[in-house]
This record gives sequence, C-alpha cells and structure tokens, in this order.
Amino acid sequence: MVDENTITIDRIELGTGWVCFQGGESPPAPDQLPWFLNDAITTWINRHPEFKIRTMLPIVVGGNTVAVNIWFD
Repeated sequence: MVDENTITIDRIELGTGWVCFQGGESPPAPDQLPWFLNDAITTWINRHPEFKIRTMLPIVVGGNTVAVNIWFD
C-alpha cells in the first residue's frame, strides 16, 4: 500500500488548452484514484479561475476512473 503522503497525481500538458490528470509515480490504489484525481483537478481549477472548462472526459478502466482529460479556453 502506498503511503498517502507520497501519492502523486500528474498533470500532463497535451496541447494548448488541453491537460490530462492521471496517477503519477506513486499512484493511490485503483479504487481510491478517482478521489485523488478529483482533489487534484479541483485544486487546479480553483488556482486558475481564468480558465473556462469546455469539456472533461474521464478515462475509465474496470469501473474506476484512471485519468481525466480537460479541454479549456
């Protein structure tokens, strides 16, 4: 089990106005990953109120969200 203090979520810039959030080098357990993704995405959105989110697309494997793509202006 990964220590909660070492869990990482990566934000990958895929293009202009397009980012992907996914488990990093020390991801949480698959059933906990959606909660950590939510926390990382919410923090990012709150830090960038100038961004207008156009679309969010989750990537789901085995019933669990493993990544989220976000397109924004």
